[in-house]
Amino acid sequence: MSAFAIENLVVADGRCNGDERAFLAAPDHVGRWLGRNRQHASALADIAARASWDSRGERTLSVARAIDLRLPPTTKLWQQAGRFVDVDRKSLEALLVA
Repeated sequence: MSAFAIENLVVADGRCNGDERAFLAAPDHVGRWLGRNRQHASALADIAARASWDSRGERTLSVARAIDLRLPPTTKLWQQAGRFVDVDRKSLEALLVA
């Protein structure tokens, strides 16, 4: 059993992945991630089952809510290489609580 659910994986090239490192994603990335997970939930679960990987869409979303909706207002979120944006709590709430 994996420590990470397939819903939390995102395809990224090496440079973007290295630049983003351990930073949390800006709202537009969160929106694309959520859309992908919702649109392809069944396919992701099927891939996970075939690969013996965890599939926990609701749990992954709950973790995102628990973290992103409690960020201090001074937190910077990763937008793109070398660019960070301020936390936009209203945007994150609209995405994660919908």
